[in-house]
Amino acid sequence: MSSQQRFSGVAFLILGTLIGSCRNHNFSGDGHWTDHGVWSWRPRYEIDMEPEVRLDGRTDEYIFRFTGMPRDAMDLTFRVNPIVSSSDVRANSAVLRVDLRDVGGPSLCSFQSEISELKVMEQQERAIKLWSPLCLDLKFDPAKKYELTVRIVGRSDGSKLLGLVPQLSGGGWDSL
Repeated sequence: MSSQQRFSGVAFLILGTLIGSCRNHNFSGDGHWTDHGVWSWRPRYEIDMEPEVRLDGRTDEYIFRFTGMPRDAMDLTFRVNPIVSSSDVRANSAVLRVDLRDVGGPSLCSFQSEISELKVMEQQERAIKLWSPLCLDLKFDPAKKYELTVRIVGRSDGSKLLGLVPQLSGGGWDSL
C-alpha cells in the first residue's frame, strides 16, 4: 500500500468522524438548543428550558418535555435570572423539588432542597448557576422522551432572586 493510499484512508476516517460528530441530534421540546460546534470545549451542547421557573411566592409546578438528546454526559443546572449576588441566592428559603425521568421509565436524577442549600457556581459575566451533585453526568438516549418536573414550594422571603432557568449542558472535547 502506497503512502498516498494510507493518507487517503486516514483522511477518510477523520472526515467520517467529523461528519458523525457534527450530526444534528434532532432535539425537540420545551427548550432552546445550542450546539457550540465540534471543536468546542465543555460544554458543547446547552439546552435552556422555557419558560423560566418563577419564584414569586406561589407553589408552582413546571413540566418540561423533550427528546433527541445527545449521548454525551450532561449536567442539570439552574441559571439564576436576573443576575444577583450569591448572598441573595443564600437568602432564598423556597424549596426546589426536581425530578428528571425517561417517560415511562426510571428517574435519571431527583432531589429536594432549599434553594439556599444548593451548590453555587459563579461564572463569567457574573452569571450564577445552582446545582445538585445528584444531577451531574446524566446519560440520555436520543430515541427516548424525557420529562423534567420542577416544583417550587414556599416563599422566597423577599430575596431578589426572581427566576431560575433549568439548563442541561455537556459534551465537548474534555468529555470524550
